Amino acid sequence: MARLAPRFTNWAGNQTCLPMERRAPMSTDEVADIVATAHSRGGRVKVVGAGHSFTDAACTNGVLLSLDAIDEVTEHDPETREVTGGAGIRLHDLNERLHDLGLALPNLGDIDTQSLAGATATATHGTGRALGNLSTNIVGFELVTGTGEVLWCDASSNAEVWSVGRVGIGALGVVTKIRLSGVPSFNLHADERGAGLDKLLDDWDGFVSSADHTEFFWLPGSGACLTKRNRRTDEPERPPSRVRHLIEKEFGENVALDLAMRAVRRFPSQRERIRSAFAAVGTSSRDVVDRSYRVFASPRRVRFREMEYSIPVAAVPEALRRVRSLVD
Repeated sequence: MARLAPRFTNWAGNQTCLPMERRAPMSTDEVADIVATAHSRGGRVKVVGAGHSFTDAACTNGVLLSLDAIDEVTEHDPETREVTGGAGIRLHDLNERLHDLGLALPNLGDIDTQSLAGATATATHGTGRALGNLSTNIVGFELVTGTGEVLWCDASSNAEVWSVGRVGIGALGVVTKIRLSGVPSFNLHADERGAGLDKLLDDWDGFVSSADHTEFFWLPGSGACLTKRNRRTDEPERPPSRVRHLIEKEFGENVALDLAMRAVRRFPSQRERIRSAFAAVGTSSRDVVDRSYRVFASPRRVRFREMEYSIPVAAVPEALRRVRSLVD
């Protein structure tokens, strides 16, 4: 069992804590032993995944666990399309292993660097009216309770714990394994292009229903936004070339964005000019067909902080117009 450097800082750099101890157990038994020992001493145990939460959910002055070493896909049932994976496996690794089995997750978020347990415990989501977040694919999980007891939880065993524990934020104990329900591998046709914000909001229902997955990114202070429409397709893969991927995803969505933000902070009087230049780069068109998980997730190199609010879909145009008015 590895012992890690004491200080913890999350990915965004906005949360830091100094645990009494950091541990990296390699099995459920080791987790149970750590938790039972802490419980007998009146101590606290928390778990961190990839550290992508913007909140202090993983911070503690007790024992902080990393489950990175518990990252194997241990079971696969071809008939039910169910797969059991270790809590610490990163989503990008899980996606590749699922693809090798002819499977995929029906929905994913914008990044794939989180751990499986961290992503599901915090209700990480994708888009699409007909689809739930990642935790809705959980059919069972292994849990080490606060006293060190090991439970298997699903719809028939410890069903109440399973029901609430799929999005538990670590409150019920340490999730060490998760069984997921997959779907057959599928391709997505990605159509990304710039659009006018007012026109998009005026035809909001039309935009939301225009593809299986829709989303948009607004550039505050302007009328420009980048729309993304992903639809499931039987078309063969037509991925971007490596050069085009570097230009669009690495440069356009990362390097250019970082430079634009730094430039605006350094030269605030030039913000209109900088914003216009970035809008031209950041809202360029993209039309590709690729494996679902390659389309869903994008590289995010620029550190950012984020808040999320859940509102009715129909309320988005009014809400965004109010935010726009406040920003202006």
